[in-house]
Amino acid sequence: MMLWNQKIGPNGKPLSPSSRIHQKIQRVVTAIIACSPFLWVFSSYSNRSIALTSSLRDPNRGKGGHPIVECSILKQFQICSHRLLEPPDNTVAGSMAAMTAFWNRGIRCFDIDSVTTKDSQLIAAHPEILGPKISPNSKSFDPASFTLEDMRSLGADEEGFPVLITVLEHYASLINSDETTKIPYFSENSQYVRGSLFHLDLKGPNLTPKHLDHIQDKLLELGIQNNVAICAGVLKDGDVGPGFDMLKHLGRNASRGSMCLVLRDREERDRNVAMVHDVVNNNEAIRSYASSYKFEKEFFSQLRGMPIITWTIDNEETLTYSIESGAAGVVTNHPMKLQKMLQDWIKGNQCVGG
Repeated sequence: MMLWNQKIGPNGKPLSPSSRIHQKIQRVVTAIIACSPFLWVFSSYSNRSIALTSSLRDPNRGKGGHPIVECSILKQFQICSHRLLEPPDNTVAGSMAAMTAFWNRGIRCFDIDSVTTKDSQLIAAHPEILGPKISPNSKSFDPASFTLEDMRSLGADEEGFPVLITVLEHYASLINSDETTKIPYFSENSQYVRGSLFHLDLKGPNLTPKHLDHIQDKLLELGIQNNVAICAGVLKDGDVGPGFDMLKHLGRNASRGSMCLVLRDREERDRNVAMVHDVVNNNEAIRSYASSYKFEKEFFSQLRGMPIITWTIDNEETLTYSIESGAAGVVTNHPMKLQKMLQDWIKGNQCVGG
C-alpha cells in the first residue's frame, strides 16, 4: 500500500517536489470520489439547516435584531405560555394562580400538555416535568404506570399538577371575565389570532376516544369550544399515536370544536406542502397550525390562511424569524421576556406604521 507522504517513485528513485505535490493532489481527488455518496447524504440533510441559519441572520433586519414588519402585526402577535412556566408574581408554575397572573399581564394564549394516568385521569403536565417529581431516580417515566392517587402521594400536588378539567374550567372563567377574549380565536382566511387561544396537547398510550369526547363535551358546556384547539399530527403508517388517531376521530366534525395541526420539521410528510394542504382540506376542524419554527420562510408562506403558532421560541433571533415568517404567535418558556421584547420594539418605533 502506498503511503500518503511517499517520497520514492516506482522506479526506486526519489520523487521531485512537483511530483510529490501532484501525488498528494491525486490522493485528495481519490478520497473525495470515494466519499461522495456520504457527502451527498450529509449535504441533503444539512441544506435546510444551512438555509435556516442564513435566514435567522438576515442582514436586512433592523438594528438590534428586530423584525422589519408593520406595528399592527406586532400588536396582535400572540405570546403563548408553554406549560405555565416562569409565571410572574411568584406564583407556582403550572398552577391556576400562574394562569391568572399571565392573564393579568396580557398573556392570552396558552400551550398546555396533558398526560393520561393508569386509572384514565388526565393531568395537565408534561412527562418531562412530571417524571422527575414522581420517579426522580428512573431514566424513563411512563405516566400510564401510575394512578392519580399514586402521583399525588409521590409529590405531584394539585397546585402545580392539576387535573385537566380544573385547568379548562379556570381558563373558561378568565375568558368569561373579558368580552374581548370570548370571540373565536380563528376567522375565515385570516392568519392572525382573534380571541384567546388554548392549544391542548394530549399524551399517553392509554388515551381513548372517550377522553376526547368528554373533553369536547366539557368545552361545549363551558362555552369555550372556539377558544381551545386540540393538537394532533398526521400519523406514520403503523403508528397508533397517543392511544389512537385523534385527527381521524375529531378532524371532520368542526361543529364539536377545533383542532391544530402539528408540523414537525424532521417529518418528511410534514415538509410536503401539498400533503399538508390535503390534510387540512379533508379535516374541517383544523383551524390553526402548531409548527416547529425550523421550516424555511418559503414553507410558511404557503400555509397562509390560518394562524401559525411556532414552537419553542425562547430568544430574540427565533422570535424575529417567526414574525418575519408570518407566524401569528409563538410558544415560549419565557413569556414575560418575549412580551417585553415586543413591547420595546413597538415603543421604540422599531416597526413600520407607528
